[in-house]
Amino acid sequence: MKKVMLSVAVAAILASCAPETGFDLTIDAQSAGDSPVKLSLENQEVLYEGTLSNGKLSVHIEDFPHQYAMVEIAELGMPAVYYHDGADVTLTMDSVAGILIEAGVFNDSAEALRNKGAFFDATMMTLEDKFRNAMQLNDTLATEQIREEAMTLIDSQTKMTLDFAKKNDILGAAIILSGNTSSYDLEDFVAVRDQISAEYHNSPDFIKLSEKIVALEKSSVGATFTDFSQATPEGALLVASASAFALSASAFALSASALASAIPFSASALTLSPSALASNKALSPSAFALSPSILDLSDAALESAAALSDTCCAASRAAFATPSASAFALSASA
Repeated sequence: MKKVMLSVAVAAILASCAPETGFDLTIDAQSAGDSPVKLSLENQEVLYEGTLSNGKLSVHIEDFPHQYAMVEIAELGMPAVYYHDGADVTLTMDSVAGILIEAGVFNDSAEALRNKGAFFDATMMTLEDKFRNAMQLNDTLATEQIREEAMTLIDSQTKMTLDFAKKNDILGAAIILSGNTSSYDLEDFVAVRDQISAEYHNSPDFIKLSEKIVALEKSSVGATFTDFSQATPEGALLVASASAFALSASAFALSASALASAIPFSASALTLSPSALASNKALSPSAFALSPSILDLSDAALESAAALSDTCCAASRAAFATPSASAFALSASA
């Protein structure tokens, strides 16, 4: 009996010492009354649904990987977005400042970046107003100066965001993916990924960033072409290979070279016709009137020059078509 009691006591002690998983969500928004509440992720996955009681809620929720999350209080209308890092989340409704969120150090960093972004947005709106006024006054010098100032501001904001992403672990992945990704190159994304701690590699943002890097590497300059095959709707097998594409490209180059060499010859043949015509025009009008054979000679010169030109063009087309068609045939057979 004593052994049984001892085992129960040990089990109770171990249970009390075990680390608690999950986090507490606390809401204080008296103006929201008994409004429905929902906690969800960016992919629309709902983690919790409940109801406030006189504007208050306190609930324990299972933890989830680091990422942005959203708390929606139906009565308030506007959702509250925060960056989840496993810390407890407290949401308070302030009559002046609006919704205030406390959710750990990562969210504090994200909030600091959002504040800088708000300053950037306000400055851009001011510049837009100045630009419109300058346009109305047809002041081209002012509009150009405002445009340059706006571009400088955008470049500065982009650099600041990238520097932030490179120094804030997994939050950096969320930041660089949520902005205008066309402003960054492959090296920027790799730099952000490489500074992320291994413990966050199961985060959706790390996975999305890694997938984006793989996609960019495939399309980067100097990337190796990957052979692939796919069945057509008729059931035939279509194969594309790097060697076939290379052969097709060289055939096109050969066709272009043949065409380039044929064009000067064709052009010289065409010049025979005007020169022949010019020599006959040098004769007096009476000569044309007295000797119809001269006109026949002129027509013959024109016909012979045109025939020679057609022959050259036909040779040019044959030179262009033959290698190219064979290349396509080789590419299809490959």
